Amino acid sequence: MSNRLSNMQVFKGIGFVVLFIALSWIAVFKSGFIDVSKFKSKPTYDKALVDSVAIMGSIKAKDLNLSGSEIKKMNLAALRNREKFSKVNIHLNRDERYGSMEIKDDTILNMVVELEVAKDCTIQSWDSKFPRAELAPQMTEYIKKAAKEYLHYQKSLDKKAKFKLIL
Repeated sequence: MSNRLSNMQVFKGIGFVVLFIALSWIAVFKSGFIDVSKFKSKPTYDKALVDSVAIMGSIKAKDLNLSGSEIKKMNLAALRNREKFSKVNIHLNRDERYGSMEIKDDTILNMVVELEVAKDCTIQSWDSKFPRAELAPQMTEYIKKAAKEYLHYQKSLDKKAKFKLIL
């Protein structure tokens, strides 16, 4: 009987140790002590713009101080439509020629978006003006709209027709 009791105590002790180790690992990972993003298989798109997105013109990407969520929105819009558009070129310029060089959320920007469809065709937006805070929503909305219109053109046009530029 005493031998059986000691085996139960050993099993309880082992169970307690295993539980303690499991809870310790959970606490370490949840606290952020160990960066779990290194172990994830999915890439994150909120650090920098993907290679297929380029910001051109007098304003550079670093000058915009894009937040992680804005970068992610812009990247995902480009990645969702990568079968249609091989490259997204965003041409940005300031609306006012004289003023503070710092770009704030209320700074008015001029944007033209060029979407490269193939080597010999580009879809280009009209020039639009809006505050810097609306850059990511404006760009993502234009890409969605351009993708729908491009699919419409593909379905309705003669397959032999070739375009260099679609506005």
